[in-house]
Amino acid sequence: MSSPDAQIYGTLLIAEDDESMMDVLDDILTGAGYTIIRAGDGQEALDALKQMSAPPDMVIADIMMPRMDGFELLRHIRAEEIWVHIPFTFLTARDNPQDMVLGKMLGADEYIPKPFDITDFLKIIEARLRRHRTLARAQSNRVQELKREILQLLNHEFRTPLTLIVAYSNMVKGYEQATAMTQDQLIEFLATISTGAQRLRRLIENFILLAELQHGEGHTALSWRMRRVEDPHTLFIEALEIVTRDRSQYTFDIQVEPDMPRFTGDSESLVIALREIIDNAIKFSPEGSIIHLCANQKNGHIIFSVEDNGRGIPANQLAKIGAAFYQIDRHSTEDQGVGAGLAIVDAIAKLHDARVHITSPAGEGTRVEFVVPLDHNF
Repeated sequence: MSSPDAQIYGTLLIAEDDESMMDVLDDILTGAGYTIIRAGDGQEALDALKQMSAPPDMVIADIMMPRMDGFELLRHIRAEEIWVHIPFTFLTARDNPQDMVLGKMLGADEYIPKPFDITDFLKIIEARLRRHRTLARAQSNRVQELKREILQLLNHEFRTPLTLIVAYSNMVKGYEQATAMTQDQLIEFLATISTGAQRLRRLIENFILLAELQHGEGHTALSWRMRRVEDPHTLFIEALEIVTRDRSQYTFDIQVEPDMPRFTGDSESLVIALREIIDNAIKFSPEGSIIHLCANQKNGHIIFSVEDNGRGIPANQLAKIGAAFYQIDRHSTEDQGVGAGLAIVDAIAKLHDARVHITSPAGEGTRVEFVVPLDHNF
């Protein structure tokens, strides 16, 4: 048996119609430090769950029980959001492989046959609870990290354009009294206000778009917006028109393979994806650079690519850049943006059964490919 300092105690709900077996389980688990809630069948266990102020740490159930068997109890538990995370263990004399498969398919975590060795039984229960709590802590830590990231972004990225808008608006308000202010200065102030407003709108739009794409709303919208796409060159042009960064200091070389086949897609979201990729290329490229925009077909796919000669992406960060709110070297650089761009690109790619491929040797620039499968239904 595990040593006391290694054990994880908790509340266990046990559904077992055999009173003698229930007494044995009660003695074993109570003696090991667990709190036991007894139920004579699946229905009684379900009723007990509904009355509990907090879910138990585990449900242990027999399969063959009156009124409601173990499989049906598991179905009910996995159907409720507040219970879906509860570890579920079958403890049964039925050793039919088909029962084991069905239990796993329904979401059972463990399947322990009777009779069992007490030491092994306790080790299995403890290991499952330990694993569940480790995963719960990891999830909680990730949620807290995401909250911190969002608060940091809201504090920096939203406050900066708002500060510009308010400050320059106050200057414009005092235009009549500020006799030294020239018309050119007024125009400059208005341009700064406009830039700040556009940046703020882009930030808000990206937050909303990412939320829609990652929570299923995008699938509903795209189901009726899918159309035949015939001109990749137009997609590049439209994407360049809505890039919010200053692109006046860059040259864009657009190369589209002639006689490109048509494919099925949502032009609006594809343009947004290309905009985000181009926007990143501008952000990480020195002024005066040439940014190459290409489209060609290969192996049954249309490949849109954007290539720059910027600072590149360290190899150890390539796997992270598709995550929402992640920015490369956020703590050592002052790049604007919320880090949502490539997360949006990745989500749009998934909606098109496409994939995003990035190659970026450090210091040699970055090439981002958006690879869309061809549709042969037209």
